[in-house]
Amino acid sequence: MLVQGMVFRNGSAVLYPPAFGWGEPRELAGRGDYEVRVTSFSGQVLYSVKFGRRGGDSAFTFILPFKSGAAKIVIVNEEGDVIAKLSKTAHSPAVKINSIKITDEDFIDIEWEAEDVDGDDMTYDLLYKCGEGFWIPVASGVSENSYRINASMLPGGSACSVMVIASDGFNVGSDISKSFRVLSKPPTAIILTELSSYLDSEEIILKGLAYDLEDGILGSSNIKWFSSKDGYLGNGSSIRVKLSPGSHVIIMKAVDSSGAVGETSVEIKVMRSGATTSTTNIIDRLKEYLVIIIDKLKGYLVPIIIVIAAVAVLAGAVAAIRRRRRTPKPSPARYQNFPLSYF
Repeated sequence: MLVQGMVFRNGSAVLYPPAFGWGEPRELAGRGDYEVRVTSFSGQVLYSVKFGRRGGDSAFTFILPFKSGAAKIVIVNEEGDVIAKLSKTAHSPAVKINSIKITDEDFIDIEWEAEDVDGDDMTYDLLYKCGEGFWIPVASGVSENSYRINASMLPGGSACSVMVIASDGFNVGSDISKSFRVLSKPPTAIILTELSSYLDSEEIILKGLAYDLEDGILGSSNIKWFSSKDGYLGNGSSIRVKLSPGSHVIIMKAVDSSGAVGETSVEIKVMRSGATTSTTNIIDRLKEYLVIIIDKLKGYLVPIIIVIAAVAVLAGAVAAIRRRRRTPKPSPARYQNFPLSYF
């Protein structure tokens, strides 16, 4: 049982509706000025754990064992005063899913009806599952009796379903829809190779990662590499290749178990590295090397320019100081023999 809440610095507190089935409970030996207690209707403490300090806001989340006879969750302070409480009512909500509609835009529209004999207010959580996968939370705290699920990032398949869980704050009821089909998604391909310029004598390592919502991480046999200039390059999540001089669009394709293909691409440049004696070829080769050097140092260009500018300013300042020192100052003795009327 997932128990969450908040204690505020003024001594008040709030408990959020519990959720059930959230992982394995653990024996907790907490310390603090407040205590969460799970009790029976008569007040018998079935489980408790301490937490928090007075004078500040304390949020808490505990996974507690749900023991037979549990009927209340309370928070008490050091004096034993109850500052927040949730009580179990006599009846659990009843839920029935009425309709599910799959749209062309990867949306699932679902409607349901629910009833609580005790007249408690209800909220709804929605979970989604396809095939033998696990339940994926897609919405929480819904107050209406309908919802639109965006399935664009959810796995597809021929046996998908939605679970609606209704909660009155303590009791829960649920219903699972009939199976329906959701289109499978193509895998996502990601190229991890650093974008750079290379020489045709260099061995280039092409690395990639492919993930599929239905199959998970795809293996090397599901990944293929192509060049717009040299054609098919090989299979695998990491391959070594040498490319011909020129611009290449490197394409990575990933194929999942259903045959769906996802791809991505990057552009790289490969320069010639062979020896030559032609003046024109030497100039072209120097240009190519300059492009490579600039590409390799592009992350350092701004700091280099700043340093050069600072050195230039400093050199100018030093030169100005030297010029001032070399300029002779007029001596009063040179003018002491002139008659005063001259001035």
